[in-house]
Amino acid sequence: KQRFFCKACHHTFSAKTYYVAKDCYISQALKFALAVDLKKKISMKDIACRYFVSYKTVERVLDTFYQEPTRHPNHLPKQLLIDEFKGTKDCEGAMCFIFSDAQTGKIIDILEDRRNFKLVAYFQRFPYKMRQKVQHVVMDMNASYSPMIHQVFPKAKILVDHFHVIQQISRAFNQQRIRSMNQLKKGDPQQMKDYRKLKKYWKQLQKKHKHLGYKQLKQFPLFRQKYVTESEVVDYLLTIDPVLQASYDVYQGLMEAFEKRKAQQFFDIIDQLPQMLEEPFRKSLRFLTKYRRAITLSFTQPYSNGKLEGKNNLIKVIQRIAFGFRTFQHLRKRVLIQQGLLEVL
Repeated sequence: KQRFFCKACHHTFSAKTYYVAKDCYISQALKFALAVDLKKKISMKDIACRYFVSYKTVERVLDTFYQEPTRHPNHLPKQLLIDEFKGTKDCEGAMCFIFSDAQTGKIIDILEDRRNFKLVAYFQRFPYKMRQKVQHVVMDMNASYSPMIHQVFPKAKILVDHFHVIQQISRAFNQQRIRSMNQLKKGDPQQMKDYRKLKKYWKQLQKKHKHLGYKQLKQFPLFRQKYVTESEVVDYLLTIDPVLQASYDVYQGLMEAFEKRKAQQFFDIIDQLPQMLEEPFRKSLRFLTKYRRAITLSFTQPYSNGKLEGKNNLIKVIQRIAFGFRTFQHLRKRVLIQQGLLEVL
């Protein structure tokens, strides 16, 4: 920057130009280039190296060029999706809270703390009449959210996300498969062969009946290179342990009832579990009865947390690319910028 000396008053001053802001040495065009690159999935350190500036300069551009607009709590969608994700070390709570519109999937806000008293204080900023219009709230099977939802959204009905129901059933059956494997004797050669088969072909056991191959013959390793169908592989695996066979029948029945959205049939299977099933498997399935009403209601509604889970995956990608963030505000801004919720001022 050019400096001038006044011979009359003996003072020095700098030349002024629109290209460089007052008391700055970096041009406005370069700052705008930094601001545009902050919309991309690239770390702030890489942006700094690309334009030969310091990391702190990129942070200052993020703080000054992307200021959050003044929020007026006067709108809430009728259907809400809520979830949590792992934040930064400076967050007050262990997990952060995110919620979005179920219709559009657009993020409404991201909070650094998911504890109930924080969420109640946040949502109570919205007018009571606006909170009464919320009809459905979709969440996972986190019991801590239910009291908060009933308190701030008096007319809202809770729905359990479909993915978490399927995950609970699949995980319970997979753990039963592992217990059946571990019961086999390591000193017996035949049982060791069965152990390896149960370990290798776990995906075939997880498949639904209708997705198994009944006609096409293939060579499956560990089956002496014989040509067998996928269904024959599953039939053999189920003969290894009768408890695994009974658990498989329950698993397939629950998956079929869930696919057909038959809530009565779904919970009848859980209420009438065979006595021969092991207690860990029974306990995992009975856990679903705690959310009987929410799961039954979710069968009749088209809403799920799929759109919000995609946002959570995006947040994890941004965190991984940046090798973590020091502050929650910077992480929050990068997510909102990438989603187009914050624009350059």
